[in-house]
Amino acid sequence: MVDALEELNRIVMDREMGSTQIAFAVLRKTAELVRGMSGEELEAALAKVMEVAHRRSSMPVIANALREMRRLLAEGMDAERAAESVIAGIGERIDESVTRLVGHLGKGVRVATYSYSSHALRAIKALEPASVELPFCSPLNEGIRASAELRRAGVRCSVSQDLEFLRRLRGCDAVLLGSDAVLRDGRIVNRSGTSSLVERASELGLPCLFLTDPLKLDLKGLWRNETIELEGVAFELFDLTEPLENVLTVSSFGVLRPEEFAERASTFLTGSSSR
Repeated sequence: MVDALEELNRIVMDREMGSTQIAFAVLRKTAELVRGMSGEELEAALAKVMEVAHRRSSMPVIANALREMRRLLAEGMDAERAAESVIAGIGERIDESVTRLVGHLGKGVRVATYSYSSHALRAIKALEPASVELPFCSPLNEGIRASAELRRAGVRCSVSQDLEFLRRLRGCDAVLLGSDAVLRDGRIVNRSGTSSLVERASELGLPCLFLTDPLKLDLKGLWRNETIELEGVAFELFDLTEPLENVLTVSSFGVLRPEEFAERASTFLTGSSSR
């Protein structure tokens, strides 16, 4: 049990994977951990797993996904099926969100993105954009990783220094972004620097569309930022984007204002927990 929880902790605190990828890995590892358990033993194990998940309160999708899994286990589903059912549900909603985005923007548009988001990159590929602008996204340089994935998929993209990227927004039709969390008041959590990008896009009259999922809602108000250190310099990993007029969410619910998404996601989560 101790070794398994240590491995779960390594997954939860991973700096390479996105929040949804971490949630998937946690679900599958949890299924391995609790295989064959029942009753009080199962509940005790799940409680310990949830404690680990809450160490990454910046990413509510991890704990919310585990709550979904716990509900299915309580209904009698075995651990592997429960984990894969939650993963499949998220995957289906991601598919729907991509379809909604393509219907909203159309194909062949010129887009910009920021940092690395598997959800956003999947959506960009589906758009078959005329061009994609990305920054290096220092100091983690996630833009380089994102551009490599897009190029492998045959998407034309340009990577520029962070400040130059803000100038190149003038040649774009929209900004597409992932999200790590959405707060109940409609503020959206993404990599540090996102809010400055959104403000610049607002000045240029560009819409900013955040790809998200109801399991990313910070329903219980537990969200906390993270501080990381590079070369002796500490900085916050995330920032909060206010629900400005140019900000929209894209999810299985459709293209919505952030506040409306938060309300719909809250209903989804509370309804799920009561089933």
